[in-house]
Amino acid sequence: MGFEKSKNSPEQILSAEETVLDRSEKIDKIEKLNQETSTEKSDVKRAIQEIFKKFEKPKLVEVKMGEIIHESGNKIISTNFLSPCVGVIIYNKEKKEAYCGHYPTPQPNRYDEGLEPLLKEAKLGFGDLKELEAYVVGISADEKNKDGYEKDFFEAREFVIDLLKKYGLQDSKTHIKWSPISNGVARLKLHLESGKTEYELRAGDEAVYKGDLF
Repeated sequence: MGFEKSKNSPEQILSAEETVLDRSEKIDKIEKLNQETSTEKSDVKRAIQEIFKKFEKPKLVEVKMGEIIHESGNKIISTNFLSPCVGVIIYNKEKKEAYCGHYPTPQPNRYDEGLEPLLKEAKLGFGDLKELEAYVVGISADEKNKDGYEKDFFEAREFVIDLLKKYGLQDSKTHIKWSPISNGVARLKLHLESGKTEYELRAGDEAVYKGDLF
């Protein structure tokens, strides 16, 4: 039995092959166009999400006494009711994240059970702390009582400063606002996305100051 001879001419076979190649190229072009369209849609979607993100109300996160929190993103972290207590925030502006703690007045001659663990966690999480911002608020005391009954509070302030230096935080990036009145109650807020701060100081029920930290 012999092979059946093709009924198509060489020109017709060549034309058919070209048609197949053309179709293959068209399919490739359509797939590439779909990919480009998909990428453009993704880019548009991300841009829209970024726009809406700017108008999202940030979530308020309050740190409790003795607590260490680590937050990031569109949030406001807050440490409140700081009178003899101290509130500390270690802030990474690049990553828009921070560690925050609220502790009783540190005692210089004893191991600090509050602030030092916070600094250890921040160092573990961020690595080198020397380029980070530190915000410190609280330890209410009146300058006129520095050598009197509030002497311990002034010593505690120095202890906090020394501890921050021990962990590599720089004076130029350390922002401290001690409460200057004995009955002062302070609050500090930090918006992680923008780095904007809000400081509030009250003397009993009377508002003394509310605005930027500095």
